[in-house]
Amino acid sequence: MKREFLKSLELSEEVIDKIMTENGNDINGLKAKQTELEDQIKDYKTQVSDRDKQLEELKKSAGDSESLKAQIDKLQEDNKKATEDYEAKIKQMGIKSAVALALTNAKAKNAKAVEALLDLTEAKLNDDGTIKG
Repeated sequence: MKREFLKSLELSEEVIDKIMTENGNDINGLKAKQTELEDQIKDYKTQVSDRDKQLEELKKSAGDSESLKAQIDKLQEDNKKATEDYEAKIKQMGIKSAVALALTNAKAKNAKAVEALLDLTEAKLNDDGTIKG
């Protein structure tokens, strides 16, 4: 939204400032969500390529059934750990995104400085996108 458009509607400067601030908050929230989703996409692509490599290794070592079973067990364990790590990373990205949005909405002068002072070890993300803890 452009300031000139609002001026053409003959709105006062105070109203225009409030509208632009709210619009900025909405845009920042959407940008944070977009960044989070782009990071998720990159992680998914990495996981898919890793699993493709694992499948290729399985095809190469398909000769011995005992070693194949052991390798499958190892890969299942590795994939389970990778999934848990990924879910934890997604949770942290969601918390970080929600904190950044909350700091923006609270009009923090330096959001990075404020975020560095926060202890987010006990923080949890609510279903509505807000932070608890």
